[in-house]
This record gives sequence, C-alpha cells and structure tokens, in this order.
Amino acid sequence: MNLHDAITKETVEYGRDLAWSQGKSVKVEQASLIFDKQKLFSQLMGDTQLVKKILRIFLEEAPGLMTALDKSVKNNNSEATRALVHKIAGTAGSISAFALWDAAKQMERAAEKGEAPSLRLCRDEVLLQFDLLKRVLEWWGILESS
Repeated sequence: MNLHDAITKETVEYGRDLAWSQGKSVKVEQASLIFDKQKLFSQLMGDTQLVKKILRIFLEEAPGLMTALDKSVKNNNSEATRALVHKIAGTAGSISAFALWDAAKQMERAAEKGEAPSLRLCRDEVLLQFDLLKRVLEWWGILESS
C-alpha cells in the first residue's frame, strides 16, 4: 500500500523495522512530519514528473553529502561541517523534508559554536532523519514509475 491508497485512512503500516515504531502502525500525520508531500506537490503545482525528478536528484546527491558530513565531524572540521550541513538544510527545506531540515539547522548552529560533542549527536540525528526520509519516500511510492 502506498500513500495514494492510504491517505484517507487514519493509519498506515509503516516502519515495522524501525525501533521508534515498535512494529505499530504510524499515523499518516507522523510520516508527514518527516516529509510534507502535500506541500512539495503544491510548490511544484502538482507536477508529478517534476517532483520525481527533484527527489531523484536529491537521493542521488545526498548520500555523498552524508558521507562528507560524517567525515568532517570525525575530523573535527567545524567549518566544513557547517558548510555541508547548511547545504543539506537548504535542500531539505526546499523539498519539504522538514525533519531533516530541522536536524540540519540544529547541527548548523552547533557547528557555528564549535561544539564538537554536540556535532556528533547532531550528525547521528541528521543521518537518522535522512534514512527516515528515504523510507517514507519509498513507502509513499512517490518515485515509482507512472
């Protein structure tokens, strides 16, 4: 079942393998906190092909950004971390991935202050939110062929 089929239902099956879900159904609204599908489609005037193109580009480029972010944190390079997380936040915001955007903005603030212990925790949250975003996009079936 994808979001197109489930949007009118109160809950959907999602995240059985995620620790936070504990194998329970998650409300559509909770998934929307990770990625606001309606907002992105609205911003792009309902152009499904454009949404798919933008999300595919993001999903192709983001793993490299996440790897570079992890490396910059491990190397205690606050400036590189700040620049990378700024790019991640901007991109996440533009595609309505608000949980990833929020995690990235928190990390950006920590990088500006040079808070190394906070950066490691923030990095983990950014990576988690990216993983959840990928799962939500897959679950909703947005990138499936038409």
